[in-house]
Amino acid sequence: MNKKENFNHGILFFTDQMLHMMVLLSVTMYHHDIGVIFSRINLNKEYFYVVLVCIVLITQVSSIVVKHLMSYWNLSDDAKDDSLKDVGKYIGMLERLMVFGFIISGQTNAVGYLLAEKSVLRFNDLTISKDRKLTECILIGTMLSFSIAIIVAWCYLLIIRCFQ
Repeated sequence: MNKKENFNHGILFFTDQMLHMMVLLSVTMYHHDIGVIFSRINLNKEYFYVVLVCIVLITQVSSIVVKHLMSYWNLSDDAKDDSLKDVGKYIGMLERLMVFGFIISGQTNAVGYLLAEKSVLRFNDLTISKDRKLTECILIGTMLSFSIAIIVAWCYLLIIRCFQ
């Protein structure tokens, strides 16, 4: 696939994702009486919907976005080791959930700790492999993942302020 086809594919992909989100938000707004289910829990349904949308964004949607953005850089087969299937996807989901949770709870220092911890854990793997492309891809993936989680958390806090 050449660059123009890849660019067009990217535009179609993001347009498709935005249309999906618009449908989901429309259906949620139309059927907002679902809060009766959560009446036993002291949870404002507007907050619940915002949190639910944020969790879907930082897990499923952003996994697809990061995978799509990372597809621009091809790693050769020898750079890929015998790791577990889809482990990067699940690590990314967990780290985005943690970053989101840290930011909305006001523990922004923990985001730095999480980034430092991931760097320490991956440092040995990257120095042993001495594969610069793999190192750069892991760095780009981590920065994309953290950036998405931070942006979603900021949007969450902004929306919550509007509800108050």
